[in-house]
Amino acid sequence: MDVEIVLANNDRVTVRVGETFLKIDSDQYRTDVEVEALRTAPVPTPQILWHKKPVLALAALAGRPLGRLGEPSTASPAAWAAVGATIRTLHDAPPPRRPATSVDELESRLAEGCRWLVDHAVLPMEIVERNQRRAGRCCDHGRRRSSTETCTSSTSSSTATGSAGSSTGPRLARATPCSTLPRSAWPTRPTSTISSQATAGPSTST
Repeated sequence: MDVEIVLANNDRVTVRVGETFLKIDSDQYRTDVEVEALRTAPVPTPQILWHKKPVLALAALAGRPLGRLGEPSTASPAAWAAVGATIRTLHDAPPPRRPATSVDELESRLAEGCRWLVDHAVLPMEIVERNQRRAGRCCDHGRRRSSTETCTSSTSSSTATGSAGSSTGPRLARATPCSTLPRSAWPTRPTSTISSQATAGPSTST
């Protein structure tokens, strides 16, 4: 039986053994999200044969390839239209529920990734540092936006409380903009759901 390496990088590997795909991932949270997406997707997905961390075993999808790289496709227009309809069904489906990633966690991952790029001489240090600064500004923007939303929510609650507890009518308080607070005092992003795209997983089709 042939063994084929489908994907291999520094934190995950996918190996095909016959009609079984073995996915090994160092990030178990990422695997848990994938399992949930496979179970809830409204389209055909690979059967989960077993899941014993850190390995997820999936069966190959049944069907025939619509085409192969570098070769003309012999599939009919109707077959391609059916594929498009299936993809549209997947995109229209609600995403799996999972907690949002905090800005602090994103910054930690960014720093770790940049260190890896420099330590392994993948890119020159000046390029890594320049792009890290750009990404850091995006994180700062996200943190300020989250802080502003939290302050707005707190102000609304205070106004409602003043209106209910005062006989002279509501007391409108001016909120201190969160952007003027020291960075250490900024609140973290509240837990929410974020969009993630369910994937149909590995298939025998290309």
